[in-house]
Amino acid sequence: PRRTARVPSTSTRASARVEAMASSSASARFATVATGIVPPLPDDDADADAELDVAPDDGRWNLAKATLAAFPERYPTLTAARKAVRRGELRVDGVPRKGDYRVAAGAAVSVVARVSSGDALDVRDLPSDLPRLEIAYEDNHMAVIVKPEGMPSVGDGAWNAERALPYYLRETRRVEGALSRPRPVHRLDAATSGLLVCAKTRLAMT
Repeated sequence: PRRTARVPSTSTRASARVEAMASSSASARFATVATGIVPPLPDDDADADAELDVAPDDGRWNLAKATLAAFPERYPTLTAARKAVRRGELRVDGVPRKGDYRVAAGAAVSVVARVSSGDALDVRDLPSDLPRLEIAYEDNHMAVIVKPEGMPSVGDGAWNAERALPYYLRETRRVEGALSRPRPVHRLDAATSGLLVCAKTRLAMT
């Protein structure tokens, strides 16, 4: 007998579209921001890296040192390169690698960084009795808000200024180092009202 192809229901097709959009949105938040080639290992770089506890005699680079060598203008110090490795930004020949990975000379390395924040939230979803924030200034990297009296700057559990920020601030798009959510860079006491400076990118956090 002839077999009839199964046609997905309307709800199934709608669910698939939502999942595809979510996947696309998530991938768009990250981008390759730099590519390079690992140079030959210097003759005088035979010492082991004590922090990562790796063998020094395999003829391969420590990942952080390879990152520093491949991107000297992006990472001025070994500490900066190590931070990028810890953030999971390094790809070797297209594969994500961790800090204990040893890199061969000639390997293609790339840096994949967050370039967009999470989606902005709807301020109408906030509790009706929650004190409202006012935006004094905002750009792609930072914002200055007016924190009302009676609202903590940060904290766990209860509503606070940090938790409410995504409901008021714009999304950050196409900016390297975008934070997933904006964060205050200092604190005001809960009983104090005043200006609270908030970072939207790693650059603004420094």
